[in-house]
Amino acid sequence: MARFFRLVKNEYIKVFKKLSTKIMIVLIIICALGLSGIALFAKHNMESNNYSSYDATGDYQETIDWLKNTNGDPNEIAMWQYLIDNDIDSDDWRYDVLSAVFANGTGDMSGIKKYLDDNDWRGFCQYRLDNDILTEGEKWEYQYRLDKDISFDKSNEKKNDLIMTVANAKNTIATMGDAKSDGQNSRAKLEDNIKLALYQLDNDKLDNTANQMTLFETSEPEQITFWTVFLTSTSLVTVVALLAIVIAGGIVSSEFSQGTVKFLLINPVKRWKILMSKYFTVITVGYIMLCILFVVMIPITGLMLGFDGFSTPYIYVSGGEVKEMPTLLYAAEQYL
Repeated sequence: MARFFRLVKNEYIKVFKKLSTKIMIVLIIICALGLSGIALFAKHNMESNNYSSYDATGDYQETIDWLKNTNGDPNEIAMWQYLIDNDIDSDDWRYDVLSAVFANGTGDMSGIKKYLDDNDWRGFCQYRLDNDILTEGEKWEYQYRLDKDISFDKSNEKKNDLIMTVANAKNTIATMGDAKSDGQNSRAKLEDNIKLALYQLDNDKLDNTANQMTLFETSEPEQITFWTVFLTSTSLVTVVALLAIVIAGGIVSSEFSQGTVKFLLINPVKRWKILMSKYFTVITVGYIMLCILFVVMIPITGLMLGFDGFSTPYIYVSGGEVKEMPTLLYAAEQYL
């Protein structure tokens, strides 16, 4: 065994003395810089092109005109007119709740108008619970908001998204009959989604990198974060694999081209051990380059995009239980 590790040590010396190996390490760093640079450029480009102010009431009026021309529901026309008269845009909670109330085409503002005028979300929730025919998801949502004092305001946007995840899942489950196996799988996924969202709500862990988009899926500047880039960097593992293949291709052939093979073969070591030492070297050098990529991505990504959200956990459901782990550890698993 001692001879084997002496052979490995010898291989390490030869590999890291080569200029090509040093160039490969530089290429890995360049790839890390390139990915973070692309993300930073995309973020700035989105920020400069994405946002422009517009008058939502113009869209509302077009909808009203279309409904009138097609003999649409007068109640729905009244709803859109209410939004115009009160200068309510899509960032106002009243827009969201009215859209939900009228989604099934049977909405009526007469009972809820008072609460909308007073901007009273609690009264609105209680009125709907007491007077309207609601879906399972709606019943749960309104009661949960009242119990936890969570308004519809945009300041609670992340909580609102999680609440809607639970409500929509409950609605879907309620419409399922005695499902077949594929339906059972869907039901299990929906139940896992409910557990996950409730865990985040109840523990005030509103951010979760399990929902993190890759850099190539983003469309808004706020979606490009530290973890967007870092988790996308797992695609660079392919580059490391290609570099390892290059090292593997040269680790034997270079012995012949440099004339060192005869000195290697006169050693009192079996040839399979020589070959295995080279194989072991290639594998471990590949992991070393993988570690280099992982380590350099942290400061490079942080310097370019900031470390906001660095402590955000990776929360998931396994075996019916919600679990969480540091996202850096999850990223390391993805690398491996």
